[in-house]
Amino acid sequence: MGVHLIPIKAAMITFPLIAALLTIPFLIYNYHRYGYINKFRVLLTYSFALFMLTAFYLVILPLPETRNTCSGIAPGTKYYTLEPFTFVRDFLKETQVVGSDPATYLRAVHERAFQQAVFNFILLLPLGVYIRYYFRQKWYAALAAGLLVSLFFEWTQLTGLYGIYACPYRIFDADDLLLNTCGAVAGFFLAPVLLFLFPPKEQLDHHFDWETQPVGYIHRMLAFVLDWSLVAAGTRLAVTLQHIRLDSVKGLLQFPLTTLAVFAAYFIAVPYVTNGRTFGLWLLRLRIAGIGPRLSLKAITLRSSSLFFGYGGISFIFLSSASANTSPQRYVLIAWTVCFAAIQLVFAAHFVWMILRRKRLFFYELLSETHIERISIPKPRLEPGDKKRT
Repeated sequence: MGVHLIPIKAAMITFPLIAALLTIPFLIYNYHRYGYINKFRVLLTYSFALFMLTAFYLVILPLPETRNTCSGIAPGTKYYTLEPFTFVRDFLKETQVVGSDPATYLRAVHERAFQQAVFNFILLLPLGVYIRYYFRQKWYAALAAGLLVSLFFEWTQLTGLYGIYACPYRIFDADDLLLNTCGAVAGFFLAPVLLFLFPPKEQLDHHFDWETQPVGYIHRMLAFVLDWSLVAAGTRLAVTLQHIRLDSVKGLLQFPLTTLAVFAAYFIAVPYVTNGRTFGLWLLRLRIAGIGPRLSLKAITLRSSSLFFGYGGISFIFLSSASANTSPQRYVLIAWTVCFAAIQLVFAAHFVWMILRRKRLFFYELLSETHIERISIPKPRLEPGDKKRT
């Protein structure tokens, strides 16, 4: 049991890093698919990631102390066993259980052959549960997933963790493939019993009212970060096409006209043509809405100009002036820096104040009479089995 606790502890330690790497893709997918973040779906998704990480660690850990795992191994040693059901033969050979004496049946729990077979069976049993409940697939999907995941585990062992170790430190075993796959299929058929108290996955969004729920700050910020990344890349590309090499982002400050043109094209022309959608807004199922059904050029120009060319332009002037200042008098540089910092402080204070007052309209939205709204998402259909449980 102590050997099995090592991989579990390792999974618990490394899972926060894995979860952090998955956060942004997870948010993008859920906002695009469902339009909001459901807490139970978050728990479900990260529990699946933790399970897969733990299962993988249980297969590869503990690692050998040396990379030269070939030392001490006789030449011609086979690192694979392709004969199925050898675990049955091993159990019959090693067991002290007497078939005619039921009192000896409990001994099997403590025997190596029995424990190894049970471990391989239950290793991917939760995978079958996730296949049915989370991914909403059929039994043959659980069969295929169990076989492929088990094959991945066995191949990882056979290759010595993909060449990190000179020789395999565990063997490729056909019985492991068989037991892992059977466990995944068993988990699929046990899912209704194990998850009887959980709501059907398709019912998780039925309580959500699209018309009354405002767009969340994280939702909006994620779309903005995506758009900003595209604009920054586009600006660098536009400058590079002018056969100018940039060593840093600071170099963009030297090309205000190019930067202005890219920003205007992306944040004014594109939303006007697409009726309020940029790539980031479209990906997260959002749009900029005005007073009427069609976003006017005046509204989107005023919105983007007040934000990017108003606040952004003033910040740009002070930042570029401070960066390009060559005056020997230090107070000039200090003055430019203080002005830039003051603008950022006022801007941040405005956003914090609006958030604390639970108002989601910021100064550029009030000036332009625009706001961010969701693009309606059709609710998924329930399966017949789910309707009976409503």
